[in-house]
Amino acid sequence: MIDSLYDWESGADINYFHNQISDFLAHYRFKSIASREYLNVFSPNNVYSPATSCEGITPLNENNKAG
Repeated sequence: MIDSLYDWESGADINYFHNQISDFLAHYRFKSIASREYLNVFSPNNVYSPATSCEGITPLNENNKAG
C-alpha cells in the first residue's frame, strides 16, 4: 500500500512514480487536503491528540461531503 499524500509532499512526479511501481502495487491510501499549508493535519502530534484539528481536510469527492 502506498500513502499518496507523502509522495505528493515529497515533490515527486506522481505520474512517473505510479508508472514505476504500478506492477507491484495493490492499494493506494488517499488523504485529501486543501493545500500544502495543511500538511501538518496528518502529523502524529495532531492525529493522536485529543484536541485534533481537521482544518484543511477536504472530501475526496462530492459523495463524501459531511452534512
